[in-house]
Amino acid sequence: MRFAIFFHEIFGLTLVCLLLLIREKGVAKHLFWHTDGLKAMWRGILLRSILVAVVVTGLVMWISPNMLFAFPRRKPLVWLVVMILYPPLSAYPQELVYRTFFFHRYRALFRKEWTLVAASAGTYAFMHIVFDNIPAVVLTAAAGVSFCWTFRRSHSLAAVALEHALYGNIVFTIGLGRFFYEGF
Repeated sequence: MRFAIFFHEIFGLTLVCLLLLIREKGVAKHLFWHTDGLKAMWRGILLRSILVAVVVTGLVMWISPNMLFAFPRRKPLVWLVVMILYPPLSAYPQELVYRTFFFHRYRALFRKEWTLVAASAGTYAFMHIVFDNIPAVVLTAAAGVSFCWTFRRSHSLAAVALEHALYGNIVFTIGLGRFFYEGF
């Protein structure tokens, strides 16, 4: 149920942010699909994703070893659907809202770059409160800082959405996905 609420909220929010960005003068329309930043950042994204996989594996082995790869083992078809649909239906919309829109719309409110990053990562983490568990909020706060860093350096929605998709798929596959999805 929380998963459904989450997606209902993120789709509505994404639609509003997308419409506001499209209507605003000075927003380059290629922003939504250009890959220049991705080309420049892919190695760093890959290295950080490997680090995330190692850390997540360690966390799962420490807090709940029986959950290691539980999702793909218990529900392989559902897991496969999540692996395919999570990037376009969750990671991309969230990055459009919490990085692309947030940085464009609210950058002027923050004098220091770190406060913009903290606000973006904080609002992103707070959105995950719907899952009603502290690990979801803590994990997304940490990931949010990484996503902000990638977006600030690349100015690329494609780059940050790829990083988000990789982290999400890692979390779901290795065993912390239960904090974000109650379907397994």
